[in-house]
Amino acid sequence: MTKKFFGGLIILTVAYLLIRPDFWGAVGSSLSWNGFPEAGWKMGMFDTEPWYFYIKQHIKYSPLYLLALIGMVRAPFGNKSDMFLAISIFWCLSFPIIWGNFQGRYALCFVPPAVILMTRTGFWIHDSLRKKDSMASRIGYYAFWVVVAYFAVKTVRTDYIHAFVANVAYY
Repeated sequence: MTKKFFGGLIILTVAYLLIRPDFWGAVGSSLSWNGFPEAGWKMGMFDTEPWYFYIKQHIKYSPLYLLALIGMVRAPFGNKSDMFLAISIFWCLSFPIIWGNFQGRYALCFVPPAVILMTRTGFWIHDSLRKKDSMASRIGYYAFWVVVAYFAVKTVRTDYIHAFVANVAYY
């Protein structure tokens, strides 16, 4: 019952995100080499934000969170530990979303299960591509690692630039 309920809720949430243009803007900014998350007063720090602000903002800071999002969609169809991680992320984000206080410190508890889920998702993609011995799976395998390497370098670049900007981080 719990797996079906939370699985359906997670799938509906991700489906809703996928129809939001500002969510796609966050993904585009995250994937762009020159994309950098806005920070400081000029971005309207105290403006009203959508309820999915934390998801959107963490993806802007690191495209690796896209693997966690894929893991969230995959979790209802995977094993119990993946579903536990997805439910943990859901619950960790529920309180600050309901509260409506969009300061990253209130949502930091979701980072550990998200990192574990993105790692498990990465290994799942890796294992799925390694199972098949075809040219397409080999190309997919190497393309996957190129994408993951780009995501990691982009994350380090964003963190490096952000560390030397005299502005507040807003996430």
